[in-house]
Amino acid sequence: MIRVQNNQLIKFRFAFLIDGEFYDPLNQNIPIDIYASVTRGHAGVGDIVQSSTSLINSSYKIQSITSVSSIVNGRASATFSFDINHKLKVGDTVIVYGVGGGYDKEYTVISIPNQTSVIASTAFNSAPSLSNFNATKAYARLTLKTNAYYNRVSDSEYNFYYKVPETLFGGVYTVSIQCQYNGRIQLVEHFFEVSRGQVDKVGNIVYKKIQDKLVTLSTDIDHNLLVGSKVSISEVSTDFNGDYFVSDVPEANQFSFTTNSSVSNADQITTGKYLLLNTTGVSKDLTGPTTGATISKRPIFDSLEEYYNTNSILLIGHGDGLELNQIIKITSVQEATNLLGANTSSPLLMGIHDAISCGAKSIYIMASAPMSEYIDDVSQRLTPMPTLFSQVTNSNLNFYQKYYERLQTTYQMAQDISFIDIVVPLETSMINTGNVDFIAQLAIHCFNFNLITGYVQMGIIGTKNNGSKDSDIRLLEENERLKNKFTTFLPTGEIESDIGRYIIPIYGELTFNHIGFGKSYTSSAAAAFAGMISSNPVYNGIIRKRIPGAYSVYGSNISSDSLSRLDNLGVNTVYRTKKALRGTPYEVNVSNDYTLASKKSSFTKSPQMRLVAMVITEIKALANDAIGKNGEEKITSQVRKMLDMLVSSNVIKNYNLQSFGSKTKKGSLIFEINLISCLSLKNINFSITTGPGA
Repeated sequence: MIRVQNNQLIKFRFAFLIDGEFYDPLNQNIPIDIYASVTRGHAGVGDIVQSSTSLINSSYKIQSITSVSSIVNGRASATFSFDINHKLKVGDTVIVYGVGGGYDKEYTVISIPNQTSVIASTAFNSAPSLSNFNATKAYARLTLKTNAYYNRVSDSEYNFYYKVPETLFGGVYTVSIQCQYNGRIQLVEHFFEVSRGQVDKVGNIVYKKIQDKLVTLSTDIDHNLLVGSKVSISEVSTDFNGDYFVSDVPEANQFSFTTNSSVSNADQITTGKYLLLNTTGVSKDLTGPTTGATISKRPIFDSLEEYYNTNSILLIGHGDGLELNQIIKITSVQEATNLLGANTSSPLLMGIHDAISCGAKSIYIMASAPMSEYIDDVSQRLTPMPTLFSQVTNSNLNFYQKYYERLQTTYQMAQDISFIDIVVPLETSMINTGNVDFIAQLAIHCFNFNLITGYVQMGIIGTKNNGSKDSDIRLLEENERLKNKFTTFLPTGEIESDIGRYIIPIYGELTFNHIGFGKSYTSSAAAAFAGMISSNPVYNGIIRKRIPGAYSVYGSNISSDSLSRLDNLGVNTVYRTKKALRGTPYEVNVSNDYTLASKKSSFTKSPQMRLVAMVITEIKALANDAIGKNGEEKITSQVRKMLDMLVSSNVIKNYNLQSFGSKTKKGSLIFEINLISCLSLKNINFSITTGPGA
């Protein structure tokens, strides 16, 4: 474990090994991303200090290089072009790696020719060569030198650089670096200790010992230097006066380094000085994977009591300060504010406040798009803009088209994250989105999630149309997705497919005035509705319940006739009720808790879907732990006990259970289940195939 200080830049060396051979994630047909995070405590048992940093999303793939033509006064410049628009600016310090031929080094950006290229300058002793540059490979990259960035030294070694924040408390911390290989996570861990002592910049040398080119110098007082610190030695001997990296600290007043100079062994008193040039710590060893873990992070067995009282929420939207499409757990409002740069215009930050104010306790976020692509003015969202250019269609898109394109990537990244119960794509809308169908996109994602993981995830979608108004009702009634749902029927009249059961629609916009947010704002009711559902037990509905975090309905209060028409359509609606107390103009309620399932379905209400999701989660956890000799009897008995507990807790009225081993999949067990919910007394029929072979 290395000891470091605040404001110190640490270099962590790492590599991935598969079957004893080095594995280069970037040198694959489809490049594999690398993620690094910093957490408090040994083995990452504490809070997140540095959220997940993606190598691919924090750097730019170099498509072409205009070679160095001449070197003037020891410096030269080159033009680097990328496959996407960059956010670099003149004066930025950047790192180039994976090019070879002398190009891999630190540069300063001196010009921005266009959105996809930069001109950068650095020192050269001789002209570099592009003979090793391969533009088809993803490992030739340029990254901004920040407080957390990567470098690829070779196909067998990567480096992750992390600058210890000034405000970080002393103690032990863990750097976790991971990538995926064949559906499993390869994990590398480094540990470091932060000491808040100050480093002396200059000191006196009083003794030297040289043994086989290993130099150990003694100082007159404790030096506080660390392994990896770069020091300049002077006034000792012309044989090794110069700059060195500290390789060892034998004692508090001694430090060692190696030299390539021809020096004789010595052990004697001397005089001289040392000067600390920078504060870079280096992990001692090149570290490979410490553990392997499956991608799923859902616990083997969730507490039933906990699960039917709270659900996890994934908020997706626009935000800066995060790597795109990286999932991050929010542990506090303050952490979210820091992550998102305290930008009160960020839909993600507003969504977090909305969900928490309505009871959400387990919130995750993913930035699907940067704030540069966010358009707050709804009247401008159907206008194509150059800032929303699509490389897929090679054309300018409007806000909804670009967001739909971004969400396609986000949903693909999130489709196997099995611990998310509710997903909310913020700033999507059920109406006035042109040719963009966010409802179908979300329904297909939730359906695919169920196919891939076996778990149930529900999606909540709202509306943005400059406030509630009666004229919107016709638009909603004309929406084929809302009118005909997603239901298909067999010739017998039975339901064949009904993926609308995964979607909860909510109409209306709300005004919020959260304590500590700094301003009032309006937003879709989707995140607030998700907070209400997540904190509500599965055996309770939320029909005509008050939305606790809402200040008022934005727009006009729709008529009773409009409410009735939306209820017939199966669309949940926010509406204004009586005048409230404590300065809130009116209470705001939600009308119902419908899904987009057919009225003939068992899953027309969200509590029915949540009940099934809970039961499936528990059965899969039990089955994964019990399949084996006498496994069928054991798991069936445990499932019966679990269902009996639901009956005694008044979650369900009754149930019928049948189980049998699969004839086609060894190690799989099939359950046919019929539940009668206490909420609606409706029969809920479903089957689940589970066990290690499923």
